[in-house]
Amino acid sequence: MRPAAPSTSNPVSGLGRSLIGLYFVVACGLMGAAVLAPVQGSQVAVFTWAGAANAAQIVARANGQLLLISANGRVAVTPTSAAGDIGALYDAGASLVTAAWFAKACVALNVAGLSVETSEVAR
Repeated sequence: MRPAAPSTSNPVSGLGRSLIGLYFVVACGLMGAAVLAPVQGSQVAVFTWAGAANAAQIVARANGQLLLISANGRVAVTPTSAAGDIGALYDAGASLVTAAWFAKACVALNVAGLSVETSEVAR
């Protein structure tokens, strides 16, 4: 019997696979955070979770202007103009502040047939 030829492939070990997977999870997380990050001087979306004050109350506490609010009161869109506006929203009780396009995209999907309704606030 002839001995088997040594394998020329170099399989990645279990630890190596775990590290590669962790790298991709972290990289995708950072990209997602960068895309959703609010920008000072633009419109932002304010999200609240159940049990917290509604988003309109949070915008009011932060002395913001309400542009759009969801029917359930958990999502609002407000402009930011001064330095510290985003921090003021968090200080007022916001659970999450993101770029407004994210909330507007959800609204557009919901108008197309999904579930959340919104109403425009009179200026």
